[in-house]
Amino acid sequence: MVEVETVTSGLQSAVKDLQREIRTLSTDLVELQKLAEEAVGRSHRNNIRFIGFGEGMEAPAADLFLETWLTTTVLKDNIPKFYSIEEAHMTPGRPPPPGAPARPIIASFINY
Repeated sequence: MVEVETVTSGLQSAVKDLQREIRTLSTDLVELQKLAEEAVGRSHRNNIRFIGFGEGMEAPAADLFLETWLTTTVLKDNIPKFYSIEEAHMTPGRPPPPGAPARPIIASFINY
């Protein structure tokens, strides 16, 4: 009987320690989720949507297409280049049917 009581006491102590660790890990997880959401939100703030280009105009590389378009139209008056495009792509999804507006191009800028 004494041996069973000793084992039970040890198990109760271990369960309390595990419950305390689970509470700590749960609060850490919530904090990490908040930080991850904030990081994603900050990275999305560097994105710009370009609307009005025809479907497929950006092929084969949307980032090179936008670089060329911006330097030849927006910055054509010898304004220095003040940005760097990290990534650009057409909005995911099926191509629209003929006559429908094209999907926007989303570009992520490193500095601007």
